[in-house]
Order: sequence, then C-alpha cells, then structure tokens
Amino acid sequence: MSRTIQTIYNEIITEKQTFTSLNSLIPNPDTAQTFLADLSSTSKVAIWRLLCWLMAFLVWTHEQIFDQHVIEIEARVQEIIPGTTRWYRNQAMLFQDGYGLTWDGEKYIYADTTSLAAENSKIVTQAACIEVNTNVILKIAGGTLGAFAPITAAQLLSFTSYINTKKFAGVNVTVINWAHDLLKIQYTIEYDPLVIGATGLLLADGTTYPVVEAINNYIQALPFNATLKMPALTDAIQAVNGILTAVCEVAEGKANGATIYTDILATTTDSYVAYSGYMLIDPAFPLSSQITYIPG
Repeated sequence: MSRTIQTIYNEIITEKQTFTSLNSLIPNPDTAQTFLADLSSTSKVAIWRLLCWLMAFLVWTHEQIFDQHVIEIEARVQEIIPGTTRWYRNQAMLFQDGYGLTWDGEKYIYADTTSLAAENSKIVTQAACIEVNTNVILKIAGGTLGAFAPITAAQLLSFTSYINTKKFAGVNVTVINWAHDLLKIQYTIEYDPLVIGATGLLLADGTTYPVVEAINNYIQALPFNATLKMPALTDAIQAVNGILTAVCEVAEGKANGATIYTDILATTTDSYVAYSGYMLIDPAFPLSSQITYIPG
C-alpha cells in the first residue's frame, strides 16, 4: 500500500540528517500548504525543501501506479485461473452461437472471436456461477438490464454442449436458463393527501403511480443474480415525494413455474436471490391490487 506524500517527505528528511555535510539545511515542520507559500521564495533553504517535497511527490505517484498494477493483476489472476466459479462465468459469456470449437493443443478455443459476426453470435449477455456442494450451478440469460430473457431451446442445446466441452473432467455443471422468478409484494403506504391521491396517483400529473413505479424501478435495476433486499426497497419507496411511511406486509418469491412461494420476510436478512437470476412482479398479484393507501 502506498505511503502518503508527507510520510515519504519525512523519510527523506530523516535520511538527510545522516549526512553531516548537510547539517546547515534545517527543515521546518513542512506540509503542502507551507510549500505553497515558499514557491516565490529566493531562499536556498526553501529551494532544497521544495526539491525534497517534489521527490516525495514523484515517489508517491510511482507507488500509486504500483498499487493500481497490483489490483489489476490480482483481478486478472482471478479471471484466468481455470475451474473457478468466475472462470465458468467468463466462459459462459464467451459462448458463440453457431461457431464450432477447435483444439489448439492445450484447450478448446474459437478460431474467430473478433469479427462483427463473431461478436453478434455472443448471445449470453448475463451469467453467474455458484458452487453447491460439489456441483457447479451456472445461471445464464440474454437481453439487457431490465429486460433479461432466457435463450432459446436450440441455443441452450448448443450452449450446454459448449460448456460440457470446456468444463473440467468430473465436474457436474447444471445450466439454469429459466424465465424470471415471480414476486408477490404487499405494502401499506401512509401518504400526504396534498401530493398523492387515495389510489396512489400523483396529483401533479394525474397519470403516475409513484409507489408502483418505485418498486418496479428498483427490481428492474437489479443486476443479474443480485439480491433483492426488502429494507432497501422500502427505503426507495419512502424516498418518493409525498410518501410518509411504507410498511411491507408481504414479500414472497418463487421460481417461474413453481407452486410454492418463499416467504422473504421470514429469512434472517429479509432478502431474496432469484433462482433464474432475475425477477418480476407476478402478474397474478399486480401491485395495483397489493398496495393499501392511508392518508397521513
């Protein structure tokens, strides 16, 4: 970790003190501010102190560069170590639909990865990998933030073959390519009648339901495989103009197609991670019918 400029400067001064020939050069208790006042000085003492401070700044800059280099190298090491969950996630993102793999003598690779056609063939835009016991769980999806979607059945067949070719021998990889998880959320909202109507309508424009908008915006802004945190969602609602308090009565989630909901509020962290990696409000329980408004 890099030292401060002041620390480096003090060490330079300490080293100077070991040279008796430099005893006539006596430093002040120096800081960056004292040197600003010395910039126009003709004093030889001021000049040598400024030179020491300049050298300290250069050393500090060099150490900052080394720190950043270490950060980049450590991140790169985590990405290229084969067999890690991050490695599997990165391999999923490199999948090219319609392209065959070739053996380069050490590993399977794509011959073309940079052409426009090759770039357009990378249909997996989202991926996350977790390890459960001895199994690798790989979640994937296409689309963009707020509009994630599964890849097609044909694409999934090709992707599964690709992962089975790339994976390590003896490793069981389960690919999850599901539609969004479903959420059921109920809130009791205390509102300012001067700003919000009895149905949650924003009086200023007569078309917007800001609580519904806040909930949807929070959920859709979650990155792939992110954690839905109910306290944070409540904070987002209470940040809406005209909302006095928001109390979550029900928060449940389930995989799309599952029959049983998981009670999110019963978890120790009041949080939920979607089985598919992303989630939306269950259309069977639209927010318009799940929010109770009480005037404050």
